[in-house]
Amino acid sequence: MSDERHPDQHKGGKDQYKRHVDGDIRVSGQVEVHPPPSLAKEDETDRKDQRTSRNKNFIVSLLTLIAVVIYAGITFWQGRMTRESIDNNSRQFQIDQRPYLWDTNTTPQIDIEAGKRMWVNIEMVDFGKSPALKVKIAGKIFVGPTAKADAYQWFEVLGNKPLTDPEQSETVVMPGIPSVFPPKLKEEANKSVDGKPKAISLGGFGGGGFFTLWSDGVLIQSDVDYILNTEESAVVVARLQYFDSFGNRHWSDLCMSRFTNGNIPHCARHNEVR
Repeated sequence: MSDERHPDQHKGGKDQYKRHVDGDIRVSGQVEVHPPPSLAKEDETDRKDQRTSRNKNFIVSLLTLIAVVIYAGITFWQGRMTRESIDNNSRQFQIDQRPYLWDTNTTPQIDIEAGKRMWVNIEMVDFGKSPALKVKIAGKIFVGPTAKADAYQWFEVLGNKPLTDPEQSETVVMPGIPSVFPPKLKEEANKSVDGKPKAISLGGFGGGGFFTLWSDGVLIQSDVDYILNTEESAVVVARLQYFDSFGNRHWSDLCMSRFTNGNIPHCARHNEVR
């Protein structure tokens, strides 16, 4: 066997192993780098500490938020209660200080004559602690078999509506209970010259005033006879509207019926203060 070699096989030294490569070179696969176990353990510890810190911060923030909400709720509730207490005290003060107009529980003066309009004087008084302002009075006298039913219907029609007649006069009734009882006789302690007891007049209407109501038409004799001899044949109704010093509107409704004995008591209905 012949040992034939290329004449240039020893030329170039290391360059003899160089080759020319054309095209793309692709390297596929994954490179994994694993840190040392001690470093991995430190990282895990740091992550746990961070999670713990975040959890603590979240819990603190949540508790703070809950505390703020509770405090705000308590503050709002206290404010509401304080305002409600102030409003209640104000309302109670106004109720305590308001005027109360009513009649004096004395028998009204009444005139029943043929050929005249029937009239009645009703004494009134302010039982409250403040003046009754802008007092307006509306009323009517009903006569006949349906007098009471007509009177009740008058109140139903009036309802809670205010008295707004601009032509109607207004007055002021001052507070305080005056001497509202009928004059009475009292035996004086000192004897007169002749030795007999001396009678003096005490009491009488001393304040509040009175108002007068009239029948719509003139009475004839048959009307007079019917009124004098029939129970509750004449019924008197009135509404007293007034205001307190705070501007609140109030009213008092009165209903009275006449009996044959001359008494004029209140009706079973429509006697109230509002």
